[in-house]
Amino acid sequence: MSSTIYDLLIYRRDGTCLYNRTFTNAIPPTKEKEEREKLVYGMLFSLKELLPSLSPTTPTLKSISLPPLTLYTTTSPTGYTIVLHAISKSTHIDWEERLRKIYEVWTEKVVMCGMWDPSQPGESGVLENTEFDREIQIVIRSFEK
Repeated sequence: MSSTIYDLLIYRRDGTCLYNRTFTNAIPPTKEKEEREKLVYGMLFSLKELLPSLSPTTPTLKSISLPPLTLYTTTSPTGYTIVLHAISKSTHIDWEERLRKIYEVWTEKVVMCGMWDPSQPGESGVLENTEFDREIQIVIRSFEK
């Protein structure tokens, strides 16, 4: 096994967590789910705001590593932030491609399905889409091989 996926979070542009799924209990939670969602998004937001002042080029935040754990992130052109928390045992994994695959499934099963209005305000964890959940579990399992 080259990697273990701990969890997946998907945020709306305003910081609302739309999807939070834990795939393994390898790491016991230290915070309540909602508090952790806010802390992760706040950290990413703060780092994205700080990075331009530290670099003469326009940097992109792709990962935060605290060995053995790494948080991989991307923001879609439509403003969704996808966060994948993993323990990786290989340096030859294309995490950007994995995040792109998750975004493709998100777009197909949630955004394009017409059953969900992203403009509606919502609470944390509002997404209840069993088809997306089923598909994302298949994708995550394929990542762990």
